[in-house]
Amino acid sequence: MDDSYVDEVLTNAEVAFQQTRGQTGESDLDVSNTAFVQLRKACRLLEAARTLHEQNGYLR
Repeated sequence: MDDSYVDEVLTNAEVAFQQTRGQTGESDLDVSNTAFVQLRKACRLLEAARTLHEQNGYLR
């Protein structure tokens, strides 16, 4: 697996997320630092994984 595959999958996930529940992107976020953006994504994914783990894989 190379980085381009990961970037493509993350992009697809972001598009899918934006098309759900009428949510929009966060307009006030600074995206000029790509490393910071990736760190933010990783933290959010870890929080989602923790939530799912605590709820036996199901969102309430």
